[in-house]
Amino acid sequence: TIELPLGRKDGFGIGQEVRDDGAYALTHYETLLANDKYSLVKVKIDTGRLHQIRAHFAHIGHPLLGDGMYGGDTTLISRQALHCLSVSFLHPIKNKIITVNGEMPDDMNKLIGLIFKTGQINT
Repeated sequence: TIELPLGRKDGFGIGQEVRDDGAYALTHYETLLANDKYSLVKVKIDTGRLHQIRAHFAHIGHPLLGDGMYGGDTTLISRQALHCLSVSFLHPIKNKIITVNGEMPDDMNKLIGLIFKTGQINT
């Protein structure tokens, strides 16, 4: 669990960083696969701060692959190696929980296969 306040990084537009005067932010994660250089993690956020996952992981020294804004290596993938497989929210009118699921994109499956020598991650 990463429980650190986030706020705007001075002079960096929308960039965020851990700051004492930032807004409360709580990120939970579980390592699914790992080797000596990379980890595949499952993340659950309890808050919803701008760039929360990216800023929290960069702060603890593990920026996302492909995330040049937060110090991540951009040689293996040309975008942030971040994908939402499932999101749930309370519908404001129907007052019921709505869950939307997605599939892992091809570029992410290829990246996971390359890094961990595995097959596709099934959703």
